[in-house]
Amino acid sequence: VVHHSISELIRKRKKPIMNDNLIMLRQLKTNMKTYGTLSLVNRSGSEGEECEREMEQEEEEEKEAEIEIKMDKPKSQSSWNFNSVLQGFSSVSSSTTVIPLGKGIINHLYPSELLSAIPWGKVYTTGNYFQTVQNRTIFNSYLRTVDALLLFRNGSVLLLTDFEASSIMDVLAKCNFNPNARLVHLSFLKTKLLNRVEMARCDWLTLPSSKLEESFFPSQRTMVSIQLFNGDTKYQSKHSLKELEIMTQRIESRRAAIKFPEMRSLSMLIEKSDLERVCETHDCDIVDNSQ
Repeated sequence: VVHHSISELIRKRKKPIMNDNLIMLRQLKTNMKTYGTLSLVNRSGSEGEECEREMEQEEEEEKEAEIEIKMDKPKSQSSWNFNSVLQGFSSVSSSTTVIPLGKGIINHLYPSELLSAIPWGKVYTTGNYFQTVQNRTIFNSYLRTVDALLLFRNGSVLLLTDFEASSIMDVLAKCNFNPNARLVHLSFLKTKLLNRVEMARCDWLTLPSSKLEESFFPSQRTMVSIQLFNGDTKYQSKHSLKELEIMTQRIESRRAAIKFPEMRSLSMLIEKSDLERVCETHDCDIVDNSQ
């Protein structure tokens, strides 16, 4: 194809081509003909099968990309007493609606019965969190990405909207004492939780300069719960993988775990991931025990 295009370019060009350029084009044409003739595509054996699998996967990804989500009007968020975060989790619970993640999933996602099979950790959401668009009660296609989190001394984690996180940041910026909460990004928390010593001396999103006490660290169950709900398919440490195995011991919980990357349009990340490997390992154990 390239060889033919160069020939057409030389033939159809109205203005004369400079000698140096003409020589270069003719040399390029010759090289394309030579090396193009020698190029072979192996479509047999395992290589051909691998190519077919890659093509099938690409077609599946294209089909996923073609799914259009209906445009809906965003729902306005309710403000609450953001100063309450300075006093801790119980104070926040008294100032606004705080919902356990498992209950929020049952109330606002489908299929609720299947998704409730996962034993979630101490993860909570505000009343605003699931309410993303107007005139809907099921929000599978309108989930917020998990980003800003509030960590509390009792090990609880509260998922926040961008509006809430911005408002809380202003409160923390004006705080002149050690507050009973820490505001962090999930991406930061996942990275730094691998090494607690490093995490304790790193910079937080919050402006108060107090160090991170042990009581702020979320448990492995809570951390894996957040990642699973966010559609993560890779888990950074052996402790996280072990906790994921425990949380997905039941067949229903494994089916539910796979649903979250799917509903977040991340199905292409499941193949050969930690999540897929853990779920398949459980299934293999069931087969082995039955034989």
